[in-house]
Amino acid sequence: MDLVEDDVYAFEHFVRWLYERKVDIHLKGEMDLIRFGLRELYDVYILADEYNVPPLKNDIMKILFDAFKADRDKSRIKALPCQLVPSMSDMEHIYSNTVQGSPLRNIVTASYTWLLSLELYTDGSLSDWLRKNPEIATNVAIGFAFRLESDKGPFAEGRDASVFLELSKSGGRSDQR
Repeated sequence: MDLVEDDVYAFEHFVRWLYERKVDIHLKGEMDLIRFGLRELYDVYILADEYNVPPLKNDIMKILFDAFKADRDKSRIKALPCQLVPSMSDMEHIYSNTVQGSPLRNIVTASYTWLLSLELYTDGSLSDWLRKNPEIATNVAIGFAFRLESDKGPFAEGRDASVFLELSKSGGRSDQR
């Protein structure tokens, strides 16, 4: 087993999860710590995907969903922009390490289409970045099509992470133990 390409911290979290069945990455504190925690979650997910561990992937999806939903709720109350939307470099990292249809891609793309203000897309740097990343831009455009059809997004009140969980081959959720 070659681990040269894998992030050391992600691997530590991966092994800890194998023994404890618990993801111990916190998204609290200063924004730099939160961003570091998000990046670790993305890296652990990518590792779990590489080694085909759907229950760990689903645990991470639930954490991300809850974090994005709480960020959405907080930003609506305080009329502030959402803080947890992945950075452009995180989006590139996720897209270069996952395949089309990946639940991780789906949730981070949903965060771009449902949590960012539409005005941000007129910003030159974001629109330039999307032009340089056509696969991400295509998925964001598809997400906007859904946004225009519905007033409820995936992070709306009453919604849960189930839409982002991976199905097992038996037809049930792979997180069922």
